[in-house]
Amino acid sequence: DPQAITTARENLSRQDVNDVDLLTSDLADYSPTVPPRIVVANILAPVLLQHRERILSWFSEQTRDGHLVLSGILHEQYPAIHTAFTELGAVETARRSIDEWTSGLYVVPA
Repeated sequence: DPQAITTARENLSRQDVNDVDLLTSDLADYSPTVPPRIVVANILAPVLLQHRERILSWFSEQTRDGHLVLSGILHEQYPAIHTAFTELGAVETARRSIDEWTSGLYVVPA
């Protein structure tokens, strides 16, 4: 969602953070040019489930203990997301719920 990039850029600017690459892409086609240290995915639960292996594959030995933020997930869908990502080795380190939404922070061990 291009609007998400605009909002994220505004929020980062308020914090004087200007060296972050933000982009939109079709998840099915995206592959990072360098392994990321952090991935923030505010995507619908079915899409996260479908592409969980692809998302986790972006992390590598070079990004030892990379961080993955899965956000904007409806409360009732979060348990399935949590199970799917932890079964592949991601370790949840924090969880936050606001209104009907839940987000989780995961470490992805190398």
